[in-house]
Amino acid sequence: MSLKTDESILKVLSAAVERHSTAYQTWQYTKLWNDLDNQVQTYLCSCCNLESKELPFLVVFVDEKTWTLISSRAVYYAKEGMKAQTVVKDIEEIQFGDFKGVLHPLTLMHIKLKDGVVHEAAYESGKASMGVIYALQTLRQIH
Repeated sequence: MSLKTDESILKVLSAAVERHSTAYQTWQYTKLWNDLDNQVQTYLCSCCNLESKELPFLVVFVDEKTWTLISSRAVYYAKEGMKAQTVVKDIEEIQFGDFKGVLHPLTLMHIKLKDGVVHEAAYESGKASMGVIYALQTLRQIH
């Protein structure tokens, strides 16, 4: 367990994403939690079992069947309507695939856990991909 508070983790994540990201206003599916529509926030809260004091940070929301939420402690996602989650400390490796956005606005990341299980979660390619990539890389360093 991290010795940092969830609030301090979010500050570190915000700094990392801000430092490495550009053109936030053009991101179609990826938003910081506080910039999400209230209906989307309510829907995601009903889908994710956030722990006490755990804070949502960044969301890729395509629709109710395809979304990814990165919190101060975990990654929650739905792919083709199937929901799953993993805590950051259980992640062994993340492969981000084709995130340059040349062919498709969305791509899949492969999250390999320490027990060998691989999760696939959608994220936005192109400039918006830097938000997800740096949020997850920074979270893994913290935890």
